[in-house]
Amino acid sequence: MIVRLLLFIFISVGGWPVHAQSQRDPFVPLVRDGRLIAPSGSENFSQLTLVGILWDPSGQSIALINDTEAKVGDVLGEYQVHEIRQDAVVLMREGQPVVLQLSFDTPPEPVAQSHKKPKRRR
Repeated sequence: MIVRLLLFIFISVGGWPVHAQSQRDPFVPLVRDGRLIAPSGSENFSQLTLVGILWDPSGQSIALINDTEAKVGDVLGEYQVHEIRQDAVVLMREGQPVVLQLSFDTPPEPVAQSHKKPKRRR
């Protein structure tokens, strides 16, 4: 009974508020040919920012560009991820390479090595 009442109220007020410009079409696939693609219009790639790189020497590295995870071959707007290096990402746009370099506001601090042996749990 309560479920029916809640469903009636939900339907009568128009359901969830959806803002057409901020929501992606749920029927547009996010994967094409086994590759993750950014939905068109969901992200603005006119200003590219390389946020970070998860480096994998075996070739499965992931780059974080404008809050979007990308692997080699993925398409981000008009750019295709061509190569992910330890400190940079190479994108291709209309056959021309675009290199995004990691930059730090302050240099990373070295990790202090502890010479103490870890305690064993019993």
